[in-house]
Amino acid sequence: MTDSDRRIRPSDLVLLFGFALLLGATGGDAPLQDIDEPRFAGSSRAMLEPDGDWIVPHFNGEERLHKPVLTYWVQALSMRAFGVSEYFVRLPSAAAVALAAVCTAALGQQLGLKRWPALLAGAVMATCVQVQVMAHAATADALLLACTTLTAWAQVRHAMGPRAQHSAVEPGSVRGTAGAMGDDLGRPRAQHSAVEPGSIRGTAGAMGDDLGRPPIACFVVVWAGVAAAFLTKGPAGIVGPAALGVGLWAAGFRPSWRRCLAGGGLALALVAAWGVPALIRSEGRFFSEGVMRHVVSRSLVAFEGHGGYAPWWYAFYLAVVPAMFLPWSPLLGHVFAALAPRARWPVAAAPTLLRWWVAGVVAVFTLVTSKLPHYVLPAYPALAIALLASLQFGLRRSSRLERILLRATGVVLLVALPVALWSVGAPRAGGLALAAGACFAGGCLYAARALADRRGVQAVAVCVVGAAGGFGLLFGRVVREWSPDLVQRRAVDDLESLRSPAVAVAAYRINMPSLVWILDRQVDFLVDEDERSDEQRVCELVTQPGHVVVTDARYVRDLLAWLAQAGFDTDRAERVRARLESPARRCRGFNVGRGRVTELVVLGNLDEAR
Repeated sequence: MTDSDRRIRPSDLVLLFGFALLLGATGGDAPLQDIDEPRFAGSSRAMLEPDGDWIVPHFNGEERLHKPVLTYWVQALSMRAFGVSEYFVRLPSAAAVALAAVCTAALGQQLGLKRWPALLAGAVMATCVQVQVMAHAATADALLLACTTLTAWAQVRHAMGPRAQHSAVEPGSVRGTAGAMGDDLGRPRAQHSAVEPGSIRGTAGAMGDDLGRPPIACFVVVWAGVAAAFLTKGPAGIVGPAALGVGLWAAGFRPSWRRCLAGGGLALALVAAWGVPALIRSEGRFFSEGVMRHVVSRSLVAFEGHGGYAPWWYAFYLAVVPAMFLPWSPLLGHVFAALAPRARWPVAAAPTLLRWWVAGVVAVFTLVTSKLPHYVLPAYPALAIALLASLQFGLRRSSRLERILLRATGVVLLVALPVALWSVGAPRAGGLALAAGACFAGGCLYAARALADRRGVQAVAVCVVGAAGGFGLLFGRVVREWSPDLVQRRAVDDLESLRSPAVAVAAYRINMPSLVWILDRQVDFLVDEDERSDEQRVCELVTQPGHVVVTDARYVRDLLAWLAQAGFDTDRAERVRARLESPARRCRGFNVGRGRVTELVVLGNLDEAR
């Protein structure tokens, strides 16, 4: 095999990007799901209004200070270029996952993978459950994955230099061991034999270019990437780059303090270019709300019920990562083998780098009190690279248990997907889900057979094809078939009359930001005030011309019970009761966030509003 056959070609990266983009963009026109998607999408759409604020995002007429601004900018630019719709507000997430797949492949080659294993590493990362969910979500997580993976590639290339890419050789060969190459001063190679196996300088890619200086472009990408990660999710965004930075230090890379200060200054300047105007315009609320509440408080207190103090929460990601890494979870044994301290890679520092990358991200978010499955998403590229490295380098033989688990994964997906759709009353979508499950099952079953024949890379390639077919059907056909039954889609037609500017809309005891996106107007989500309860405000609004209240039909009984004890005069009580018992509009559909069918009712008189 020639060296050119080992190298990733530009056309390979273009095809990988197109593959991941097509997979992520399929089915992007589904209704936005509560609660995060409508908040991001609505804030981004608000920027496009004539008086839109591109510095401080706004949602439903109020400042949205939960996250920095980069995600809103990207989504707003996408909608400005292509049009305002669910599809185009999600398109940046699909493109971000595609970019992350390309960077994963490039980083895999930088660490010693050959052409096809490196490309498959990118495909594996793009075809696991967690990444596919984020590729189809109008949130910040896919963009953060792209920022951190691009930064990781630049970090490693900056540390090792371009010659690390020539280390894609068989482990154990002369070129694949520490000290295999002479340094730039012409000293004999034998002098490098004492270098520690984990050292960066002991790898085939001794640092720097021919003058001993790291590439300046990678330096800029590293620190610009850190700034972009911060502008995407705040301090949490830099956990991935920081963890890999610790891994580089552990592997022997000692960057110049001057360069660190210069890079930190560059990142700080990029963040400050937005942060200073945002702090001034929000009068410091971006710090008190965005940093102190949504970063510091989340670290110490379970936010919105996500996480807790019980001991089992510290094992949360030990259960979540295998579930979210499907269909590749049965092969996690190979990942552990590749990350082991004694694992032999062509680039000797590779297991150290990836081990610190994964462990650092998981450890930080394990210690944080608030927990959600996607918090550890930046570690997934490292898992994918380690998996392919183990199979290419033969670091571990596939066990019978792994093959059994792989077959079981395929069978479970074959059965679970249609059963889940049939159980929520979507039989037509259930039939398509069966076809999607068959794709997953076919890939897993063939991969198990290939592993038994010691054809590990081929097993992954076939499983990638099966996973791509399964996710393509799942998001492209199943979700599209099911969409008309979702409450958000039905609300588009059933609540059309609420778009009128003559109607003031309030919401009682429902957390549905999607109403703001669907109605393209402000909605008053009632919150208890000092003087009046929500129930009193509802009973006052439903009898006022031009005012309506949207709520779940289940809560009408609570309102009637409150009315019976409210002490209203008879005439007023009867008018309120008539409005509560005879809703002006009804909208019934499945609510994915709630996991059940929801019936929305509109209380008030729309005829009087007109």
